[in-house]
Amino acid sequence: MLAKYSATKAPENFEVAIGYSEVLFTSGQYANAGNSLENLTEKYSDNPELWLAVGYNESALDNHQSALDKFQKTIDLLKDNSLKSIKLKSEAYRQRANIFRSEFKQPIAAHKEDLKALVPPRLKSSPANLIDLTSHYTAPVRGLGSIQFSDAVMGNLPLGQNDLNGNQYDTRGIIYLSGRQQDQRRGNKNPYPKKAGGIRVNQKLNNLKFLQATTWTDPDGTPVANYIVYYEDNTTAVVPVVYGVHLRDWYQEEPNRNLKTPEAEIVFRGWTGNFSYGLYQ
Repeated sequence: MLAKYSATKAPENFEVAIGYSEVLFTSGQYANAGNSLENLTEKYSDNPELWLAVGYNESALDNHQSALDKFQKTIDLLKDNSLKSIKLKSEAYRQRANIFRSEFKQPIAAHKEDLKALVPPRLKSSPANLIDLTSHYTAPVRGLGSIQFSDAVMGNLPLGQNDLNGNQYDTRGIIYLSGRQQDQRRGNKNPYPKKAGGIRVNQKLNNLKFLQATTWTDPDGTPVANYIVYYEDNTTAVVPVVYGVHLRDWYQEEPNRNLKTPEAEIVFRGWTGNFSYGLYQ
């Protein structure tokens, strides 16, 4: 009653009106909440929190496409990378993922939205030689377990720019590529690509460092991937990745923890749950 009285007395006060809408929403009066929110959209059309609330309400009314659009509008209005904006944007992406997954049965679209929610923005101060992989990430650092159908996460790997053994890496996400394991388990619902391309370097480099690991084991000497480097003069170079030479399984069981990799070294060790993991350079 107090919220309704306040909203009646100050109908154009955003905080009061949005609070009243929340009361209606919480009590299941979605149609009334929608009317209350609609009254705010003209005056506060550039307020992302309003459109987030409208999205929640549209979703509760089973207007799922409208909810998707409102959550997208929330995202579009958030132009900066303040902590508040990042939090609101992540929530909007997460809600879009839920709708794609639960209502539209589109797991790959849901995965893409989840990824946007979980990968933090790149720092503006990041140097140019720290190659920007933002648009190429296929998995979040904190979500590696979901790839392997477990609770494993690289919980103690700091997100963002990190110095690992004297080299800078931008550890905000993972370019996870699919192989037989994912194809067999996920079939046509597999969100992970078999290759990543179009990564722009656009600069001269003396060295190109990779932070990598597999999520499976193979016999030593097994080729598992290739990096293909394209030069400005239209020549290419193929850099093979060989198991047991350049990398191993990220999961470091006790018998495998100190196996040699002649052309690589573990530059980060961590623990996730009850087991250790390692990343190779």
